Amino acid sequence: MFKFIAQNVVYPSEAVDANISGRVYITFMVEIDGTTNGFEVYRGLNPSYGMNDEALRVAKLLTGFQPAMENGTPVQYKITLPFNFCL
Repeated sequence: MFKFIAQNVVYPSEAVDANISGRVYITFMVEIDGTTNGFEVYRGLNPSYGMNDEALRVAKLLTGFQPAMENGTPVQYKITLPFNFCL
């Protein structure tokens, strides 16, 4: 998953020009059928640099999740995923 993220994240030019680095946390739900929804920025950076939007864009591209299991029954779960932006 992290290899996929590294290959698909495009560092926003606004952040490069301003020499901004940081970490954005995205949360989302994995449903019992493995689909994802409810994407949101849990903790982000200044929105004017575009890093929050880029992290959301790439998080929505992720697929192939398995539902969590509790007592042999699939259940939904929440993921918090960090995106590191380093120059």
